[in-house]
Amino acid sequence: MRRVEPQLRELFSREQWIKIAKSISRNEIPRQEQLEVYYALIAYDFARTSAQRAAEAGTRRSTRLRVDPRAKGRKVLEQFVQYARGLRGALNSIQPYLKQSEYISKAENLIEDIYYFQRFAERELSTGERPRQQPYEVLIHRLGVIYERITGNKPARSVYKGRLAGPFFRFVSAILEASNIPARGLNRVIENVAKYAQNRR
Repeated sequence: MRRVEPQLRELFSREQWIKIAKSISRNEIPRQEQLEVYYALIAYDFARTSAQRAAEAGTRRSTRLRVDPRAKGRKVLEQFVQYARGLRGALNSIQPYLKQSEYISKAENLIEDIYYFQRFAERELSTGERPRQQPYEVLIHRLGVIYERITGNKPARSVYKGRLAGPFFRFVSAILEASNIPARGLNRVIENVAKYAQNRR
């Protein structure tokens, strides 16, 4: 079944897309990457809303229950991590047999997205706590992948006169501004994204 693409004009206006493109010295953002931005923002909004609902439900729950409410979630996450490792291995194994570069690119993108989710899932499992800004941090990581696809450059953290600067920061800031998402803790998150990008093959 062919997936119906969203109306990207409903996400940002043409002027906003142009501003985002200019932040990285481009005339436009390719449609595929526009879609990736769209899906990243939808996933962020869903994760943020789900976290808020879970927190509200937790405050209403009786204090008589001493069972860890995240125990079941951690078990499911453990199972997902095992599944993701197998899927990533399978995707890596099948790539040499794919002749069309379009499908190779899609497989690589899928592997990358799975790895990001796995990384955050393992972090949550190891600490037993959900990072306070996890949906926000995941969003910036996904924007880092999109930035690299468009520019061919790894996301990097740049500072000018003690303030964040550089094309990746401008790209992220333009998207956050257009989405009305506050840029809280951006310095730390961009630093983490840049470190991960440099360590990645």
